[in-house]
Amino acid sequence: MAATELLLKEELERICPALVLDKVDDDGLQVAKAFELAKELINPKQLESVELKTAPFPKLLNRATKFIDLKEARSSLEKLYKIRNALLHHRCDLDVLEVNLLLTKEVLPLLESLTHDNKNISFGSGRRDGRG
Repeated sequence: MAATELLLKEELERICPALVLDKVDDDGLQVAKAFELAKELINPKQLESVELKTAPFPKLLNRATKFIDLKEARSSLEKLYKIRNALLHHRCDLDVLEVNLLLTKEVLPLLESLTHDNKNISFGSGRRDGRG
């Protein structure tokens, strides 16, 4: 699930870094930090205390479907997210075979397609060239 979330963030950030933000603050400092605009600010030190909070998975998935064709995988990703939440937040019965089939038939092919053309993914480093 984490890999899927990271790849969706990477794809959305490639389109526009603001798409991964949960909310944009009134002063726009989160956008300034996401777009690396410190040199444009009168007081760049303001960005030192700004924390970027990215959107939760359901919001990322909704945004991603506007830019990436996920129609075949969306229901599987939503199901996997529900399973993830059930495991993390309370006890649940888990059908391991069902989860394995969901991962191998739906999720892993999607992850492969998202990474196929992008060999320089830079998760969270702020660099788009893979050197960060």
